[in-house]
Amino acid sequence: MDRMRLGVLDGESRFGAALVGFLGRQGISADLHADAGPLLACLGERPPSMVVVHEHGPGMALPMLHAIRTFSRVPCVVVGDEDDPDRSIGLLDAGADDMMPRETPMPIMLARMRAVLRRGAWGLAGSGGERPDAQAGGHWRLVRHRRELYRPDGTECRLTTAEFDLFCLLVDAGPGPVTREAICCDVFRRRWHGEDRTVDNLVVRLRRKLDDEAHATVRTLHGRGYAFVGFDGADLREG
Repeated sequence: MDRMRLGVLDGESRFGAALVGFLGRQGISADLHADAGPLLACLGERPPSMVVVHEHGPGMALPMLHAIRTFSRVPCVVVGDEDDPDRSIGLLDAGADDMMPRETPMPIMLARMRAVLRRGAWGLAGSGGERPDAQAGGHWRLVRHRRELYRPDGTECRLTTAEFDLFCLLVDAGPGPVTREAICCDVFRRRWHGEDRTVDNLVVRLRRKLDDEAHATVRTLHGRGYAFVGFDGADLREG
């Protein structure tokens, strides 16, 4: 049995049952959920490797993505109608890691799901692996291959996919500025437009997670973008 384990949300069509059946024939465990409640509950107890949301109509996936991203980084794929720019922006900003048309052949869907897992370095259910020591020694700790960030007290600062990608981008740039254009391209895989607030909203959410309401860690450099200048009173270490 493949160590992938998926949670599939689809309560109004045959797509979910067909996908779960296909995955089963590939040796992949998948649980089909007719409503969001049980799926959200399992994210806190025994999270799947990935969540697949079947969107029956415009806007149906957004509330689910927002609910997931309030407390989980689990990769999310949305399957629905052919993409349009506005829908893509909304879903990516809400936390989708990939979007696929419903007509995509299932073998290709599976290949793209595996690609999402590789990009996110999420790891598969039951993969084990050591976590940083609960006593982090007074410094923040970034574990890139597990996409984890730990506070000085050893607790995890849980970031969404987009928040983690933004944090790493800012850290890699050091105290130098990262433009909104660069953030939009690197994190959301699209071009930035002057009226687009997606990047600014993402920075606001990251600051809240970092307890950075004073903008002392992620600073706004007017006309130039954003910069990570380090944590006040604690350094950042990797590994």
